[in-house]
Amino acid sequence: SDVLSKALANVAKAKTVVLDGSALATLFLSKSFRCLNDIPLQLVVSYGTYRALRQLYMERLNSGGQGFLGKVGDRFVFQKDDPEARNRYLENMAEFVGIIESKCKIVGGQDFAKISKQERDKVEHLFGRPCGESIALAMNDESVLWLDDLPVAQLSASTYRVKYAWTQAVICHGCESGWFSEDLLVTVSLELLQ
Repeated sequence: SDVLSKALANVAKAKTVVLDGSALATLFLSKSFRCLNDIPLQLVVSYGTYRALRQLYMERLNSGGQGFLGKVGDRFVFQKDDPEARNRYLENMAEFVGIIESKCKIVGGQDFAKISKQERDKVEHLFGRPCGESIALAMNDESVLWLDDLPVAQLSASTYRVKYAWTQAVICHGCESGWFSEDLLVTVSLELLQ
């Protein structure tokens, strides 16, 4: 499709890939975050996005392993932690945060501050400051915003002329470019269907 072709072209032309929190969540939940090590482009994560991810990890690490509150239908339920699953989660999260710290350039919100206050307030209200920081970091010709949130993608492209791609498009381009094996695309696609 035209949208996929455009996303693939955006990645192909990019020198810098700005990872939004939605893309990081997809990579973590699909257990494919290790692919970040194989991307030969400059990877950037906003400080706000990094801080939110780190905070999530620290909260789970310090939760004591008792469980968490979830929602089933209209009801909130307390789900007890499975100690083995919790340990796997924490090990994966520690590795994930380590990869982000070593592979990605973590950049503060200075670029977001350059956007007019009215626009900043709008983006922050709709999507949160970390997302706004990611959009601002991708507002140049050599960057692509990697995200998995369609409303954010549409706003960033129409309002700020940001070029974007989503996880499957980035992985597809990576397979075509020899960064990844085709198995990664199949794995991510299957995980996203679940």
